[in-house]
Amino acid sequence: GDMLLFAGDGAGAISSGGKYGRGGSVYITAGGVTGEGSQSAGGSVELAGGASTAIGGSVVLVSGSGGTVSGDVKIASNDAHKFANSGSVSISSGDSLGGSSGSISISTGDTAESYVGAIQLSAGSSTIGKGGDVRVSSGQSVDVGNGGDAVFESGEGGSVFIQTSSSRQLSGSISLTSGSSAFDESGEVVIASGPSSDGNKSGDMKVSTGTSGSTGGTLQLISGNARDVSGVGGGIEIFAGNGVSADQYDGGNGGSVLIEAGAAEGEGVNDIGGSITIKGGNSIAASGGSVTVKSGYSEQEVSGEISISSTDGIGTGDVSISSGMASDQKSGTIYLASGSASQAGSINLNVGSSHSHATAGGDVFLRSGSAYGSESVGGTIFL
Repeated sequence: GDMLLFAGDGAGAISSGGKYGRGGSVYITAGGVTGEGSQSAGGSVELAGGASTAIGGSVVLVSGSGGTVSGDVKIASNDAHKFANSGSVSISSGDSLGGSSGSISISTGDTAESYVGAIQLSAGSSTIGKGGDVRVSSGQSVDVGNGGDAVFESGEGGSVFIQTSSSRQLSGSISLTSGSSAFDESGEVVIASGPSSDGNKSGDMKVSTGTSGSTGGTLQLISGNARDVSGVGGGIEIFAGNGVSADQYDGGNGGSVLIEAGAAEGEGVNDIGGSITIKGGNSIAASGGSVTVKSGYSEQEVSGEISISSTDGIGTGDVSISSGMASDQKSGTIYLASGSASQAGSINLNVGSSHSHATAGGDVFLRSGSAYGSESVGGTIFL
């Protein structure tokens, strides 16, 4: 049969309008121990549902209902004496030999006309040592490569924030990495905004370092190294989106790629805008890596243009095209050539006009190289 344990009801005094009544409490306390031995332990309290050959009995902890606020439910280990450790709190479902183990669900209640309660997972603080860690791990599997997923998902329209706490010294780092692999490829790291319905823009993606009073943080994109013989280091690829509509009148344009260095907003003569350097990789024994700038092709029209120029201003910067200096072998050749076609394109060398009074137009210099070695001959100019 059932066993029922009730505390007495409380009724508020009539003189106080019945507002200050309090129901009786139920205390279940195991026996203490007075011994001081290191193996001394107080008695335990165990609540267990009944066993069954089909469905075992449940254990339910529910607070009392209230006209304004329902009661709290608190599960905690007791405070420890000085220099002792407090006890752990473990919530787990039971193991299963042939079936599925039970799930654990932690959720706040729904509400119709107010705010829904939050769920907060926080580790303890420390006045001397390191604060406690918060670790969320999915389950392992004997079947290699079939471990459980860890999913962090906001409610509809909600955001997901992952950030370290502010600090008076160094703030903490954030690391997003896939696990290592002993015999196969390591996992991918994919960061993407979600797709959008027709007619709407998908979400932007912004990667930025924080603002600083002295020097802003550097943003680095570094692919992986290759250790094996004949290995090839990982590449870095930056692609703009395609306009994938096949409409014959306006199928949409491909996205652009803009690489722009930072501006210098100071008014001093030494406040210089940031530079952009595109450089091929170095090599110890073979040739260094190439740099190729090429416009896109078109199936029905001309291919895209390539424009290299300094920006307009009060005075404009130089444009310099040169091969590097060689300490022992031949320096590189510079080729200016239009492509072959049914009507080949021209090559124009134009110097800008001068508009100020009593100034000369720009000059054009064609100068072949000098030769300083014994019995050497200077370069020739062919027109």
